Amino acid sequence: MRLCEQSAADLVLLDYLLPGGDGSEVLPHVRKSLGKPAAIVMVSSSQQEAPMRTCLKNGADSYRVKPLSIPTIAELITYTVQKRRFLRKRRKTRAKSA
Repeated sequence: MRLCEQSAADLVLLDYLLPGGDGSEVLPHVRKSLGKPAAIVMVSSSQQEAPMRTCLKNGADSYRVKPLSIPTIAELITYTVQKRRFLRKRRKTRAKSA
């Protein structure tokens, strides 16, 4: 969590299976620790639907099944940049209209 609080991450890849627990439990804390809009992508070797739903419900922007190819990683980076631009623009628009 300290790393999330100290970093300026735009994209977080969080594995579903972690030592001593699962990523869906950590996910809300990661989201809160970032303190800014960032894309959080859960990665897992599991294709089961239940973990996917739980992760998305707990704040993941996406859920990808490993292994991740280079084109998929490039797509995630592009998505992150687009999301950040959209959110920045939306905040400015709301600030002007307030």
